Amino acid sequence: MTAPHYDDVRDLPLISDEQVLERASLLLGHAIRRQVWLMFLDESERQLPLLIPSYVPRRPSPGHRENYSRVLGVLFEDAEADSLVVAYERRGSDELGDTDREWLALIRDACDEAAIRMRGPILVHDDGLRWVAPEDIP
Repeated sequence: MTAPHYDDVRDLPLISDEQVLERASLLLGHAIRRQVWLMFLDESERQLPLLIPSYVPRRPSPGHRENYSRVLGVLFEDAEADSLVVAYERRGSDELGDTDREWLALIRDACDEAAIRMRGPILVHDDGLRWVAPEDIP
């Protein structure tokens, strides 16, 4: 399956969680390395032409906790976005481990602190992608 070209999908809003997951699946496929993907949506829930991967270490450090909301806030403002789709990628099964929960909680809290409406998070694993439920993140 090939990733869609932006010009072919830019006018298609991603209203439902299923539509977000389908688009992320087309773009990301399956896990290759540990990273966080940020996909920005406009006020009509359409994907903006900016998809940012960012390497993350195995565990978040105190520096990540201190700075993540500021960094996300700047990127979000510069993109002139209305919401943010977050996908956490790492090799392994679709089961969440403690490290996964640490990263997802940090990102959720950073979005809350920066007043960013987050869609997701999505876990990208060896066999594809899955939505992560709020109750799965402490």
